[in-house]
Amino acid sequence: MRASLLCELRVDAVMERVSAPLTEISDTEANLYYYMNPGQFERPELRTARHILVTINPDFPENQRDNALKKIQSIQRRLDKKPDRFEEQAFKHSECPTALQGGTLGKVKHGQLFPTLDTALFAMQEGRCSEVIESPLGFHVLYCETIHPSGIAPLNEVLPGLRQWLHNRQKRIQQRKWLESILIEKENNASVEHLS
Repeated sequence: MRASLLCELRVDAVMERVSAPLTEISDTEANLYYYMNPGQFERPELRTARHILVTINPDFPENQRDNALKKIQSIQRRLDKKPDRFEEQAFKHSECPTALQGGTLGKVKHGQLFPTLDTALFAMQEGRCSEVIESPLGFHVLYCETIHPSGIAPLNEVLPGLRQWLHNRQKRIQQRKWLESILIEKENNASVEHLS
């Protein structure tokens, strides 16, 4: 295993050295790639969302179905009046680990949540709370913070990752060319030896 690891490290070092003389990707190269390949930078509609979960558990009186429903309905009524207090209410009442972050689900795309939650979230307006929604986990109230429309990601968002990706691609091409030149040289040497 040591010998194999040592061999792999040597190969990696040689390959890095082969591609070391490459220059950094310029703004012009990155911009050109971005504008010539817009389909690679499409992103789906996303929703930044939060939720409050009250679970249903017949083993605990406060989480039996009727009690859980009453609790989440009470929370939902408070949020209807003051949706800006969603984070606070999630921290106090949600039974999901996300409660520690104010119920944050982050940026969500279609199909990531349970179907009932997904349908409700993508029908909501920005800055609004949902009605009470049931999922296999229990009862939820959702809050749609921001709607991020689908479209092409802006250049300034993708530029750092794009530069790195183009640089890595350039390295792989350089390394492949080097390996091909070694194989061609080896084949030529074998042909010369065969003729001798």
